[in-house]
Amino acid sequence: MALLSRLGDERVAEQASEPDSLLTVLATSGNHGKRSFVSVILAYANETDVDRKASKTVNVVFENLLGCDARLVSYRLDNVNTNPYMVWESLGRPVFPSEEERRKMRDVEEPQRLMVPTDVNSSVLGVPLKLKIPSIHLIQICCKPDKRPGKKFTLCLRTYEVEIQSQCSSRRHFERINPTDTIFMSFHHVGK
Repeated sequence: MALLSRLGDERVAEQASEPDSLLTVLATSGNHGKRSFVSVILAYANETDVDRKASKTVNVVFENLLGCDARLVSYRLDNVNTNPYMVWESLGRPVFPSEEERRKMRDVEEPQRLMVPTDVNSSVLGVPLKLKIPSIHLIQICCKPDKRPGKKFTLCLRTYEVEIQSQCSSRRHFERINPTDTIFMSFHHVGK
């Protein structure tokens, strides 16, 4: 559900060259101030079968892109790469996981970024994706800002940096506590 929050407010027409009853696509666009973006969610699922080995490669083609200096990023959630339950099972199903075991499970609970933000240099762009059953993919194409952003009012961001003030109260020193990038405004921190 959290990936749906990354969609824009206007639906964009999409079409499939080969219809597939297991694939659902929702394409949107949005405009926050001077920054335009396109977001596409692909859901690949079969309600009656969960085959972790089954996969399908699709090529998502974007035409008539934003007409600005843009960047592309893609995320995925699936039962293989982003599944804390599988990690818990691989650890022997501990009743009371240790701090390290909980960290391993948390490391795979968020969407996995498939690539670093990549420059878009064309008005037509193809993005190949390997879909597993079940999986959800988010593709975002965002115009780059003209200047360094202040307050964020857009869905186009690379990460939230979660910081904590150190124990030393005589000076203001903050350190980042989320070691990996996150696109959600929720972070679970276990202090030392």
